[in-house]
Amino acid sequence: MGRFGFIGGLVVVLSVIMSGCSLSASPGPQEIEGRWDLVAFSSEGTEVPVEVGTNADAQPWIHFGARTHGSTGCNEFTATSTPPYVVDDEMMSFSEVSTQAQYCPMSEDVEKALYSFVYSDGFLFTTGTDQDDAEVMRWELAGRWLVFERP
Repeated sequence: MGRFGFIGGLVVVLSVIMSGCSLSASPGPQEIEGRWDLVAFSSEGTEVPVEVGTNADAQPWIHFGARTHGSTGCNEFTATSTPPYVVDDEMMSFSEVSTQAQYCPMSEDVEKALYSFVYSDGFLFTTGTDQDDAEVMRWELAGRWLVFERP
């Protein structure tokens, strides 16, 4: 096999290997529209699953669309600006957010984790599929992360 045959074969093999990657950077707004349930968050570098009745009063979620809003499992929040969120390459941000403020001790850690992203100046986000082919979205900021799935 000539030099170009080897290189061409290597390109094909690398393409097949890379196509198995599960998360993709810089998804467009159309890819994330709709509801996403928060299924895990980080706490001191460890991934913690969201469990209704254990660390959440109800299922935390966010809905992306013309009206972008969500729930921490206790309090609700709404992105009030137009557009409600900004996607710039691999970064997402919310410019204006209004929230409820009732005390919910069970959902406190989940709420703190979610609001730390919603109220930030921006965070890295990726979408893709997990090992069960569920559609997932991951937010990352300063060593912390949130994991969402489509319901």
